[in-house]
Amino acid sequence: MDIEFRRGRVFNMVRRLFTALALCATPSLVQAAPPAPASVGFWYAERPPLEELAQFEWAVVEPGHMSTADVATLRKLGSQPFAYLSVGEFDGDRAALDKQALTQGASAIRNKAWTAR
Repeated sequence: MDIEFRRGRVFNMVRRLFTALALCATPSLVQAAPPAPASVGFWYAERPPLEELAQFEWAVVEPGHMSTADVATLRKLGSQPFAYLSVGEFDGDRAALDKQALTQGASAIRNKAWTAR
């Protein structure tokens, strides 16, 4: 029991050390980030208009509406596609929440504009 406890403490200390090192390296990674774009386009609906989105330096799209070929086309036309990800909405119904065991984390308030929770 004592050996397992010590191993756990050593593991936690090593993990904290690597986390601290990663945080120290982060500023140099941020400095190497590409400059902010001059234009950004957003498209969350189906059938994204690739030619129009390619007019923007960055194109934010919903990944479920884009194929691999669409992403490649946007890049070829000079736009950098980004996937839209919502961490605060769920577009399923109450049964889907129950099935995925998300009921406790879901809000009872429904966003009528986006039909999401």
